[in-house]
Amino acid sequence: MRDGEGNEVRLLTAYDFLDRDCPDTANPGLSRQSRLVARHSLFEVVEGIYQVRGFDLPNMTSVEGERGAFLISGDPAKLTELLGHLTAPDPDFAIVTP
Repeated sequence: MRDGEGNEVRLLTAYDFLDRDCPDTANPGLSRQSRLVARHSLFEVVEGIYQVRGFDLPNMTSVEGERGAFLISGDPAKLTELLGHLTAPDPDFAIVTP
């Protein structure tokens, strides 16, 4: 994963070891949970609801409706960074944080 200037900010291949079988010295349940958490992508949960998972500890969820959309995140700093990339505010877009 790279930032806007091309600098590497997160090495996702660091988690490639999770693709191998769980070693005898590890808890199988924790190994399975780690594999699930390490999957990174944009997931469509149901129509109109999407989640970005695996790129950072807190997930971000986008909910789209007939009159607009809102974004839910447990990390206000990440939301601030994301919103800094928007070119113009949208009056039909809301943000929900803790």
